Amino acid sequence: MKSESANIIVTPLKSAVLEGHRNKLNVLVRMQAPDLPETNTNARPSYGIAFVIDRSGSMAGRPLDEAVRCVNFMVDRLLESDSAALVTFDNQVTLDYPLTSLSDKREIRTILATVHSGGTTNLHGGWRTGADEFTHKESNAAIKRVVLLSDGRANDGLVDPNQIAEQAESFASRGITTSTYGLGRDFNEELMVDLAKAGQGNHYYAETAEDLLESFNEEFELMANLWSKDLVLNIKPKDGVQLKLMNDYRRIDGELYCWRMPNIAYGSEAWAMFEVTISSTMTDGQLAEVFAASLIGVDIDGQAIKLEAPLLKLPVINSQAYSAIAEDELVKRRLDEVMASEYLQKARRAVQNGDWDTADGLLQDAKVLFRTSPWAKDVLESMERLAKKRDDAYFMKEAMFSKVRMSSRLSSKSELASLASEADSISFLRRKTAQGKAQFFKDDDVDVIGS
Repeated sequence: MKSESANIIVTPLKSAVLEGHRNKLNVLVRMQAPDLPETNTNARPSYGIAFVIDRSGSMAGRPLDEAVRCVNFMVDRLLESDSAALVTFDNQVTLDYPLTSLSDKREIRTILATVHSGGTTNLHGGWRTGADEFTHKESNAAIKRVVLLSDGRANDGLVDPNQIAEQAESFASRGITTSTYGLGRDFNEELMVDLAKAGQGNHYYAETAEDLLESFNEEFELMANLWSKDLVLNIKPKDGVQLKLMNDYRRIDGELYCWRMPNIAYGSEAWAMFEVTISSTMTDGQLAEVFAASLIGVDIDGQAIKLEAPLLKLPVINSQAYSAIAEDELVKRRLDEVMASEYLQKARRAVQNGDWDTADGLLQDAKVLFRTSPWAKDVLESMERLAKKRDDAYFMKEAMFSKVRMSSRLSSKSELASLASEADSISFLRRKTAQGKAQFFKDDDVDVIGS
């Protein structure tokens, strides 16, 4: 089982439990990839990308122009060993460029230059045509990704979000993943996020067409640095221990304590926060056995990965000694973020029901609760400014994408509390204040490790 210098680390908020009590504690599980070797000379694995562009009438003008620009941006960075397809859709779906190696990029660029806007939005038909290209043709690509961009709601063809997500999950189980990009105020954020989560890809949105390019750059850099995929976290609690996952990850069907984890890039970590209850009471001097954690998956070359952490055992101590133990700073910060994301979800629901007063109160309460966590504080302040505009569509989108980002992002293995150096980190590790706005990207910001 290949692991290189990968690691899985289990850290409780406090390094002990209290005697004579039914203990409730928080535990952070960090799944770390190795660093990319400085002398890495291996050619990166090939990519297969099916670009699917919404060309419905609402995309006319600047939105469609910027969508085409973003696809050209990614095509420019693909290699001759990669392959690409292009699908455009309104109420009709067109396979403009079948999945083909990119030994000559002139044809796909020429086709992109002729894309024009049309009618309504057969989102499922466009996405499915892109996904089907990988089943209709032989492809040895290590990454097979559908990249879907839309500014509207699915209103033609199959529109049921659950059925679409089920299909995306089925394709993902065969190695064909999906990333989604929502643009503007009218797209269905729940459908686009669920489609990407089920499809084991990434989900982004942009308030304006000009904000799109930062997300496309983030997607490409993540692919270029990818270490592992198809990852499953398994937790084995000891008798008398109950646990609840606090992150926004999909549970494996039929498995109580198994979850699908994000793909992990070199130099980064995925993480999961658990709320753990130990029902039995113990006396001072005993050891409380909590749970063991393991991670399985494959690396980008298809080699099996298995990481295991030893059983977490915590000393049982008296109340005076327990009070003297400091909380782990990183665990506290991640806990604050995932709890802040729950406040965002509640505020979103309030706005969905037309109750702005409740949403304002939730944001105010969250600002006080998480004021010592820099990123959570900045996000909440940004949401508060957005709430003052009383634009329910944008508020609900920003709340959803910030909520998901805060509870399921990749992070640096050596992440600092300070946000001061974020602009210097690789794009997919940056903690943006507002998910729908470009915050870091410049057109020359395209250095890619491993390209």
